Amino acid sequence: MRKVGVRAHVPLDAGAALARLADGAWRDVLSAGVLAVTDAGAGDAAATDVETPTGTEAAAGRPVSPAGQAGVGRDGDRLSEWALPFRGGSVRWRQREQVTAAAADASSAAPGIAFEQVEGDFARYSGTWRFAATGAGSRDAAPVSANGFAPAGAAPVSGNGVSPNGVAAARPSCEVLFEARFDLGVPMYDRVVEPLLARVLVRGVRAVLAAAYGEVEIEEDPVTLPEPERYVAAVLASAT
Repeated sequence: MRKVGVRAHVPLDAGAALARLADGAWRDVLSAGVLAVTDAGAGDAAATDVETPTGTEAAAGRPVSPAGQAGVGRDGDRLSEWALPFRGGSVRWRQREQVTAAAADASSAAPGIAFEQVEGDFARYSGTWRFAATGAGSRDAAPVSANGFAPAGAAPVSGNGVSPNGVAAARPSCEVLFEARFDLGVPMYDRVVEPLLARVLVRGVRAVLAAAYGEVEIEEDPVTLPEPERYVAAVLASAT
């Protein structure tokens, strides 16, 4: 199994960032030359649950459906179809997704989306999108919700982002982490094709992040790199 990881820092709170990715509007601005994603209807709630990665990759908690989300079935199950151009052809798959909405209780599961291929070109493919607050965020603008208005209960601020007591208001921010594991099911592809496919998949994930959130800071998890490149990257990082 090969692992792919991409991390982005987004100027939204975790709940708003999840809602923006889940609503799927970003699909309309994706370049088909990089990635194509379409709705494939609601998932079958009676089918096998999505295999959620364990440990630090877990997206535990009961999945719930975002209000008004097209293609979402009971318990948040939905299906989508993906096509990733690769070496003159394309890798295609259909995946089942489960959305876990943000909860008011901080001890509850973090918001996220768990997914798993139900049919397609991978032998196995599964992973998560996870969303986590990154602290107070920058203090140069007023907090805003996904619709552009100050969230309920937020301290009033002036047009220059300063509260009445003269302190700059903090802008919410969160980290969006994509993690996936895949296997093409052919041993000889493990060191030849899979590393190349991992790079193309990362490019597709970057395109999704850019389409959903605009200009955001994106970094690739070193685990995406093949072992020799990972070693070199680690050496270079330790030397800086």
